[in-house]
Amino acid sequence: MKKLLGIMVVALIFFGVQSSKVVKADTADVIGTLFGESKEQSYFKSELRKWGLEKKDLVALKSKEIQSLFNGNILIGDYHSFYAQTKYEGYTLLQGGAVETYYKDGKFKGVVLGQKQKVLMTERAIWSVKQNKLCYKGRGCVKVYKHKGNPNVYFLKSHGFSDGRGTPLGSILVKFFKITSIAEVEKQKREQIEKAEKERIAKEKKVEEERRRKAEEERIAKEKKAEEERIAYKKKQKKLKLIPQKSELESAQHFLNKLELFLTYHPDEFDVIKISEFLILTKPISENIFEEKQKNDLALFKDYTSTSSKFNEYFDTINQKELDMQYNEIENIYDELESSKSNLERKLASNAKLAIAANHIKDIEILLENPESLNQLKEYNESVKTYIASLDKAEEERIAKEKQEQSIRDAEVAEAYDNILELKEKLKEDLTSDLAPSIIQQVKLLEKALEKENSMEPSLFLKDLDSANKKAYQFIYKNWLEAEIKKEEEERIAKEKKAEEERIAKEKKAEEERIAKEKEEEEERRREADNKFHYKSAWGSEKLYDCKSLAKEAKKVKLSNMLGGQFTVITLTNVTETINNRSELSCVGDARLSNGSESKLIMRAFHVDEGTLIEVRQDQQDMLNKFLKNLGQ
Repeated sequence: MKKLLGIMVVALIFFGVQSSKVVKADTADVIGTLFGESKEQSYFKSELRKWGLEKKDLVALKSKEIQSLFNGNILIGDYHSFYAQTKYEGYTLLQGGAVETYYKDGKFKGVVLGQKQKVLMTERAIWSVKQNKLCYKGRGCVKVYKHKGNPNVYFLKSHGFSDGRGTPLGSILVKFFKITSIAEVEKQKREQIEKAEKERIAKEKKVEEERRRKAEEERIAKEKKAEEERIAYKKKQKKLKLIPQKSELESAQHFLNKLELFLTYHPDEFDVIKISEFLILTKPISENIFEEKQKNDLALFKDYTSTSSKFNEYFDTINQKELDMQYNEIENIYDELESSKSNLERKLASNAKLAIAANHIKDIEILLENPESLNQLKEYNESVKTYIASLDKAEEERIAKEKQEQSIRDAEVAEAYDNILELKEKLKEDLTSDLAPSIIQQVKLLEKALEKENSMEPSLFLKDLDSANKKAYQFIYKNWLEAEIKKEEEERIAKEKKAEEERIAKEKKAEEERIAKEKEEEEERRREADNKFHYKSAWGSEKLYDCKSLAKEAKKVKLSNMLGGQFTVITLTNVTETINNRSELSCVGDARLSNGSESKLIMRAFHVDEGTLIEVRQDQQDMLNKFLKNLGQ
């Protein structure tokens, strides 16, 4: 360690000779790390930050305060520290909820809980208070701090393994925020036990009552289910009887067709000779010949194929699928008829005149109870659906017509009220004018027409109201609107003319503003250029100078180190400006040098007397950082 320290000090001296621009703050930080505060003090500061504290926030407790705080109490809080069970073990980060119990007889138990209350660590010891510290027999002592801002919050601070409960120097291992008396907890436990016993008895009673209730419900449900299953079975048998039965010939042809299909996928399941002979013998069946000989041949063929479990399973599956399809078809027809019945009942409830709907409802009930055949169900189902579709179409047309008529009627009523309002406003302007009697007459005609809305046939009411509205509009137009329309047209033309003049004026103003802005921007650019650095030549001329020009000159400069070695800049990239004013231009860039090294390059141009000087040097802080980095590797 001493050797490494010596090397780092030599390195600092070396770079200090080469450059006077090493940042003092950074050098102080390096020396502070080497010669600064103790490890415990440094660790303690990091611990304060961990808990969001400052040293001034804490005050240490005295022995009496510690005794009063911990004796006979349970303290709850958060544990967050590196921990070792013994001083021979490595540290492990332990973080979780802390529950510590300090019994009056001197016993101590501490538990750290993780997620889902998992126990991460358990400690046991004999506790005591000595010299303003909380001590654990065989595990050392810790200091106890109280938060000044929150007197209900306390912290334990370690002072090393031998006297700090297995945590590093300066650790703030626990934060307590809740304190409970052990006696109070035991009292609560007793109360909880008594309460739990009462709840247990009540729960057992409730469970027994619930068991009896459920048993009764299950009995009733079982009986109900049995009755429903009996009815469902009866209905299913009734539906199964509707499935058309195959004739002997159809059954025989069905068997042969499915067998041929099976042989397509399983050609090696039977002996090819025997299967071929049987197929030849039974071929007449496919031609609708089914005499006694064919029946006997088919019986022998079936006996032979029955020896194959694979074919038996295939044939049974095919038959079941066909049966299920036929049954599902019947089920769908039943569902459709039930739905049609409910639909017709709703329509009949809203319109008692639908005698045909009433007849259909009765017929569906009879048909579903005692259907004669599947074809009968199909035919009747289609006829009912056609009838319902016609009712729906008629209802849609009726609703659409009513909506249209209502819309027209509402529009006429609204127009009548608008006309009345407008006429009354005109009457207010001159109550005794020559037009006053005619205005009053028009208003009365409109009001009289509106009064008939609920007492007259809708079509006649609409006709009368339409006539009254037309008369009122003609009256209003002739006496006021015609002149107003003419006036509005004149105003519109004048407004458009004014708008056009304003548009032209606005465009002219905008153009003038644009020219003025461009002129102002040009003057601003000139002022900015005047405030930038200008290169002064030996002959007295000046020109604007920037980082690009400065970098070009920097490549021409020869640099040297403290040993006298010279080198030049090969490439210069990422050049940025740091200072640019009338007296100085300073830029920095990444340089690759001819001696094989790379570093930041600082370039300056500044005025001296009547000329301009250029200074180029390496960034010594960058060189120091790279040296330290290489030294660490």
